Amino acid sequence: MSNSADIELLDPAIDEQEDQEQSAHDVVFWITKYAQHQETGKNYVKDIIINYLKLLKVFYFLGFRRLDIDDQHIFVQVINSRVVRRITITAVVDAFFDFLDEKEVWLDADYTLHINKLKEKFLKSPGSYFKEDKLYRLKPTEPIEFNKDSQDTKYLYYKNGFVRINKEGITFNDYSQLEHYIWESEILQRNWLAKPDLVSPFEKFAHCICSINKVLDEPRFNALKNITGYYLHSYYDCELQALVLTDSKISQDNEANGRTGKSLFCKALGYMLSSKPESAASKTYVDINGKDFDPTKTHKYQMVGHETKLICLNDVKRYFDVDCVYNDVTEGLMVEYKNMQPFKVWVKILLTTNKTIKIEGDSSKARFLQFEFSDYFSRSYTPMMEFKHRFFRDWDADHWAAFDWFMADCIHGYFKNNCRLEEPGHINLNARKLIETTHSDFIDFMTDMKIEFDTWYNKKDMFNNFCNRYEDFKNDSRFKQAKFSTWVKNYTKYHDDFAEYHKDRDEKRNDDLIEMCFRKAGYGTGKDDETIF
Repeated sequence: MSNSADIELLDPAIDEQEDQEQSAHDVVFWITKYAQHQETGKNYVKDIIINYLKLLKVFYFLGFRRLDIDDQHIFVQVINSRVVRRITITAVVDAFFDFLDEKEVWLDADYTLHINKLKEKFLKSPGSYFKEDKLYRLKPTEPIEFNKDSQDTKYLYYKNGFVRINKEGITFNDYSQLEHYIWESEILQRNWLAKPDLVSPFEKFAHCICSINKVLDEPRFNALKNITGYYLHSYYDCELQALVLTDSKISQDNEANGRTGKSLFCKALGYMLSSKPESAASKTYVDINGKDFDPTKTHKYQMVGHETKLICLNDVKRYFDVDCVYNDVTEGLMVEYKNMQPFKVWVKILLTTNKTIKIEGDSSKARFLQFEFSDYFSRSYTPMMEFKHRFFRDWDADHWAAFDWFMADCIHGYFKNNCRLEEPGHINLNARKLIETTHSDFIDFMTDMKIEFDTWYNKKDMFNNFCNRYEDFKNDSRFKQAKFSTWVKNYTKYHDDFAEYHKDRDEKRNDDLIEMCFRKAGYGTGKDDETIF
């Protein structure tokens, strides 16, 4: 806040009727001091005195305001009656000089003043007139309240009006019916049009990524539509969850596949939330390179702003532990810019990965859902090959209209489903996790053992038999019994036929003899089981 003593607060009680009849051009914010040249007798400008209070009134007429969000003070510009953009002091300076350029000659009470004289005055000491402690006095005469999604309503903003979506349906409205302000970055740079006969290419794309063996899996498709509705609904006073998009294809030699359409799906969400989703300056939708994301860094969310609604952590590293962003998902996240006070925002978070990631514990499993993209698309067969055009860039008005209606229908369906987000059945997720957390030789070994359930096996003998069978492990001094035991546990955890191994229940010791027992899937969940754990 300002410590300046040479300026009063911009008075909200200024005659509002007078303000409505005036514009910035009507405000005389300077006094010209003239002197007479001794030789020629002509008047010349000796000095220009700026009236700070009236200068602030010009800034106010130009739409500049101080916006208070929690303990943060930022500068914004009210573009029209209901649209707000975030700006910097540099933008204030640029806008003011553009305003000066609108007249070549300015008039005060007695004389004319050429524009260059005014510019010179401000250029000599710009810090005196565009200082934060002065601009912070631009407090709105009425609170700037933003239009927000509610528990049962979603708003989408277009150039020609806004769309309201709820359980009852989808309605298009004129901006005159909008009660509160919106961010400029929320206005999609296209018109909302009547629903065309065309089926959206994106809807066809959704069919592809939800197909198994080229056949559409309807439950998966409906789950994806529900997921889309969840992420487009910018409402946070609920049990927030995060989705992990991954691949279903089982790779060879543990290599990453990718190119299945995950990034394209995220980009589609961005095109429904932001006016410029692919721009680095986008704030409503923020895409963060997951490979560079370090959850321990203070400024990890420096791309995020007060208007951010969705963050995509794109292509996170192998073995990424979702617990490091658990609180960000459920409790909001702290944003820290360099040399600025941190602030908190509520957003929804989406993660993508070519590999499986670590989701442990009942809390994390409830908060982080996983969705596998089918292997319909790949590096060798891309959406470009399927659809013969680039999404978004090559679309005409009908393509955009069909896309908008499909996405709006996803939101409508999400409301009709009572805003519930459910994880669809997995395709190959557990098989991929088994491969990535053990070794192909170990999987072959366990398969060939033909394990019998509820039978006790000597743990050390199993380890020795494995090492004798595979000499690479036998000759590796780093490969120990503990590593083998971890693989055994992961095998029971990710193999669909087995119940997950629990040491207290499935292991017994007698002197140096350690035995382990394998249980059938479902063991320990029924009322008739003898062992309770």
